[in-house]
Amino acid sequence: MKRKPSCSTACPTRRSEKALDPARTDRGQQVRDVALSMFVKEGFGNVSLRHLGQRVGVHAGSLYHHVESKQALLFELIHEHLENMVDAIARRTRKTATAGAKLSTFVRIHLEFQIHHQECAQLLGLELRSLDDAYRAQIQPLLARHRSCLTEIITAGVASEIFIAQPIPTSVNAVLGMLCSVAFWFREGHQPFEELVKQMTAMIFGLLCPPAQKADPSLSIGCRPHATS
Repeated sequence: MKRKPSCSTACPTRRSEKALDPARTDRGQQVRDVALSMFVKEGFGNVSLRHLGQRVGVHAGSLYHHVESKQALLFELIHEHLENMVDAIARRTRKTATAGAKLSTFVRIHLEFQIHHQECAQLLGLELRSLDDAYRAQIQPLLARHRSCLTEIITAGVASEIFIAQPIPTSVNAVLGMLCSVAFWFREGHQPFEELVKQMTAMIFGLLCPPAQKADPSLSIGCRPHATS
């Protein structure tokens, strides 16, 4: 079975010296991949650099050639995953016009990151709380951007009467809760990805649309899930 890329594989490292040393880059990537799996499966607090080094096959002291600290490693994994997802959502929703189309796109991209970078999504949900205050403060703007994007979509949909009038923060929390949970229960072969996107999109539109439009989607094109590329 083909191995899914990790969040750190998905975006290049920011450390310029690693770009000049392929061997160090490969080892550094291995450290991040192994750390990601260990943090998710064993818990961040239960993984020491010594245990990480043993799993990678290097002395704990050698890890400092690739990571600054265990905290810095956790931050890097979470930040890269979240930044990639937020940027992708912002870029692709800008290409759509209506609130309905933007919401369909938001759901699809969120699910892409939940499924195709599943361990990264799990790490974000499980271990964000383990970051020190200084690192967590650097994550907060990305979380705020993510919520703001969905808030703007739902607000625009309510204003244009595509979605039913409702407390926006509650709707945002409900939608994000549904989407973020997928990484914890989805299993390979459980359901084809396109079917999952279709089902989850329909469920989320069902939360937001007026009852008459749920019963007869043809009454409002705007409230029907849109196909996304």
